[in-house]
Amino acid sequence: MKHNKLLFVVFAILLSMTASAQVEINGIYYSLSSNGATVVHHDYCHYSGSIVIPSTVTYNTTIYKVTAIASEAFVMDGITSVSIGSNVKTIGSCAFQYCDELTSVTIGSRVTTIGSNAFERCINITSVKIPSSVTTIGEYAFRDCKALKSATIGKNVTTIGTGAFYGCSALKSVTIPNSVTIIGNYVFSRCSSLTSVTIGNGVTYINDYFLSGSSSLTSVTIGDAVTTIGAGAFSGCSALKSFTFPDGVETIGKEAFSNCSSLTSITIPNSVTTIGEHAFNNCKELKSATIGNGVKTIGNGAFSSCSSMNAVHITDLKAWCKIEFTYAAANPLFYAHHLFMDDKEIKDLVIPNSVTSIDQYTFVGCSEIQTLTIGSNVREFGNQAFYDMTKLTSITSLITNPSPIDNKNLFYNTRSVELVVPAGTKEKYQGTAGWKDFDTILEGISLNKTEAIIKKGKAVSLEATVYPSRLLDKSVKWKSSNTKVATVTDGWVRGIKAGTATITCTSNATGLKTTC
Repeated sequence: MKHNKLLFVVFAILLSMTASAQVEINGIYYSLSSNGATVVHHDYCHYSGSIVIPSTVTYNTTIYKVTAIASEAFVMDGITSVSIGSNVKTIGSCAFQYCDELTSVTIGSRVTTIGSNAFERCINITSVKIPSSVTTIGEYAFRDCKALKSATIGKNVTTIGTGAFYGCSALKSVTIPNSVTIIGNYVFSRCSSLTSVTIGNGVTYINDYFLSGSSSLTSVTIGDAVTTIGAGAFSGCSALKSFTFPDGVETIGKEAFSNCSSLTSITIPNSVTTIGEHAFNNCKELKSATIGNGVKTIGNGAFSSCSSMNAVHITDLKAWCKIEFTYAAANPLFYAHHLFMDDKEIKDLVIPNSVTSIDQYTFVGCSEIQTLTIGSNVREFGNQAFYDMTKLTSITSLITNPSPIDNKNLFYNTRSVELVVPAGTKEKYQGTAGWKDFDTILEGISLNKTEAIIKKGKAVSLEATVYPSRLLDKSVKWKSSNTKVATVTDGWVRGIKAGTATITCTSNATGLKTTC
C-alpha cells in the first residue's frame, strides 16, 4: 500500500514538471498545459530570420492549440518577420520588444490582446494591420516604431493604451474606429509625420497629450461623443491651421492647444464650460476667438503670447459678464483689445439692465471702447473689470442707488473720464466710495425748468441738455403723464385745462430720464 502511494506521488510530481516544462518544437520553445501551448522565452535560444507561429503543435502524439505568446518571448531577438497563427489570442507584454531587424508582422485573426510594449522599438516595421478580433492595444505597444508608415486599427478595438504609438515618426494617417471608447495619454505623441487623424464616435475623452508634438498634423476630425479634450492633447501641433470643436465638448484642458503656432482662428461652442490655463498659449498666428455662451471659467494664460490676436467675438453680453477669468491674462481681450458682438465691433459698450454682477477682468484690455453704459441693476464689480480701457471718454451709470466700490482698479482713469449719472443722484455718487473718485460727475439729462405754470391755451418750451459730451445722438423723447391737462411736442408743453401733469424727458441714447 505504501509502495502504491509512493508511486502516485512520483507520478504527480512528474506530471507537474511536464505541465510546466519548456519544450522545443521545430525550433520554437513552448510551455504546454491542458489549456494549450504558449510560445515562451528561452535563455539559451536567440531567434533569427523568419518565424511562423503555427496554429497547433504536436508533442508526444498530443496536439496542442497555440493560444498565446508569453511576455518577452522574442525580446531583443534578430527575427526579420513573424506570422502569428490563427489560434493565438494573446500577445504578451514585451513579446517582440527591441527586435530591431523585424520588418514584417502578420497578426492572427483570433488575437484579442496586444500586450504592453509588445512591439516597442521594432524600428524597421513599416506597416501593421490589427485584425477585427483585437479589443485591446496595450500601453506603448508600438512605441518608437520609427519606420511604421501605416497602422490599420481593427473595427472591434475598444481600448488603446497610453503611448501605444508614441514616437512613430513615419506614421502618416490614422483612423480610430467607432468601437474605441478609451484612449490613453500620449497615444500618438511625437508622431512627427502624422498629417491626419480621425477619431470615431465612441471616444468621449481625448486623453492628455494625445497628439502632442505631432508637428505635421493638419487635419483632425473628432466624433460627436467627445466631451473632454485633455491637458496638452494637441500641444505642439505646429502645422494645425484650423480645428472644429464638436458641439458636445464641455472641457478644454490646460495647454490643450499650446504652441499650435499655425492656428488662425477658433470657435468655442456653447457647450464648453471650462477652458484650462494656457490652453492656447503661444498660438502666434491666432487672430480671432469666438467664445460660446456657456463658458464659465477661463484659466490663467489661456491665450498668453497670442501676439496676432485682434478680435474676440461673442453673441451674449450677459453671458460674457459671468465668465470667471482667473487672472487678467486669462481674458483673450487682454491681447486682442477688440470686442465684437454679432460680428460688429463694440465701441460704445452697454451693459444691459439684466446684468447684476460683472466678474473680475471681464473687459480688461478692451482699449477700443470709447463709451461705457452700466445697466441699472449692476450691484457687484470684480477686480479690474474695466481696467486698461485707454480710449474711454465717458461712463454712464444708470444705477440710482450706487453701492461703494472697494476695488480701486475697477476703472483705468477717473480723472479725465466723465461720469454721467441719473437725474437727482449726483450727490449720492459724490458721497460714495469709488464713484467719488471721478473728477467730473454730471447728471445725464437735465431741463431748463423743473416746474412751470401754464395757462390754458398757452405753451412753454422745455430744453434738454444731454450728456455724455461725446454722445452723437442727443435726441430725446417726451411724454406727459396726463394729456388732458397738458400735452408735449418736441419740448413744447401746451396747457389744456386746470390740473397737474408731469412731463418726462428721456434720452434716446442712454435711457436716462428727468422730469418737470
